[in-house]
Amino acid sequence: MTFTYPEVTTIDTFYTTADGDLITPQTLEYGTGYSLVEVQAPYGYVLNSEPVYFDVVQENSEEESGITVIEVERSNLAQKGTITVSKSGEIFSSVSENNGLYQPVYAVGGLEGAVYEITAAEDIVTLDGTLRASKGEVVDTVTTGTDGTVTSKELYLGKYEVKEITAPSGMVLNGKSTLSSLCMQGRM
Repeated sequence: MTFTYPEVTTIDTFYTTADGDLITPQTLEYGTGYSLVEVQAPYGYVLNSEPVYFDVVQENSEEESGITVIEVERSNLAQKGTITVSKSGEIFSSVSENNGLYQPVYAVGGLEGAVYEITAAEDIVTLDGTLRASKGEVVDTVTTGTDGTVTSKELYLGKYEVKEITAPSGMVLNGKSTLSSLCMQGRM
């Protein structure tokens, strides 16, 4: 969009209001092939840079307070993250022999079969006000694989508690909880 007063200025980036509305400062001419592209998502939401195409024609407009309005919608998708858990410990590796005395040799490695419960450590609420998980609610249960790691399903941003509930075969249950935060880089 180009303004000519007080000097020629081209504006190509517009910002929505807190309500998510945008009204261009100048009218758009009737025509087809306009597009709206999101270049920055609201905090806590995923950027969707796929253009939304629209036409400025009488058929898809309405009049509000003497102004012709074309409504173009872009829905938001709340940002999510995952929690990766790694379980390691001493596992039998080999046997060493010294003057007829045999000793087991252990090495640190990933432990398969540890089961963890991931619980919301607070009410998990997205910025649109929707409660996604209540404090204390189990949101995922995961079991470590052969390499000793496991990744949770995608979870909404917030604070979670990770607690081992079943130890791998031959190991002792840890019983300690770990607090984990899923947040956007540089915020929270």
